[in-house]
Amino acid sequence: MRLKRNLGIAALVPFAFAFFDGCGSPRSVDDLAAALLTNDDLSGEWTLNLGTKAQDQERLPESGLLSEEQRKMLPTVHLCEAADASAQKAADRLHWDVYRQLDKKVADPVDVPKDRVGNMVFVQESMLLGKGSTLANTLDDLFPGIEKCLGPMPASEEGPGDSEKIAITASADQKIGVLYTVEEAGGAGTWHVYNAILRKGSVVVSVMATDIALGGVDVELGLNEFDTIVSTALAKL
Repeated sequence: MRLKRNLGIAALVPFAFAFFDGCGSPRSVDDLAAALLTNDDLSGEWTLNLGTKAQDQERLPESGLLSEEQRKMLPTVHLCEAADASAQKAADRLHWDVYRQLDKKVADPVDVPKDRVGNMVFVQESMLLGKGSTLANTLDDLFPGIEKCLGPMPASEEGPGDSEKIAITASADQKIGVLYTVEEAGGAGTWHVYNAILRKGSVVVSVMATDIALGGVDVELGLNEFDTIVSTALAKL
């Protein structure tokens, strides 16, 4: 699976709709956005990343609500060639409705481009609202494809890497967790990307935590902290 990097997303066009999955209570995208992780939910000091204002683009709003165009710019699931067609189609069906990024204050932050020693740590959470049975079928198709892509990863935009399945303790109807370890281009450091995809009723949640460790420093964000973050996210639903 190839994962997109830090995001700067265009102007917000708010929207909301109600949905009933036949088994639980009605939910809305507004409710979903209200359940996104906040600075106060996590251990340590975190700040909300709303992106950088660029030409013809506005910074993200605090709400986490997305327009159709913004949804297309979110981190997506890219499977390797070993994944079958059903898994590829399932990945294409995951169109996130809400999104938020939180950045962690670390002891030795990287200050690019001059400073290339230290850590950069951030968490990206995306959620999708839909019919529970439809989402269950989508993840049933997707997860085997993710598992087929575990193991050594060839160099692409960055250097070579590896991926392994990790245990996620949060209670969910469906779940999978993977750790991707990728060498940065030129060998300056390593990207440690933890990703969990889970379903709870009519909601699919993706929690992605990245620790970019440059200049030979140790990783700041460990598996236990990531697992706690995922459990916190699920508990808010």
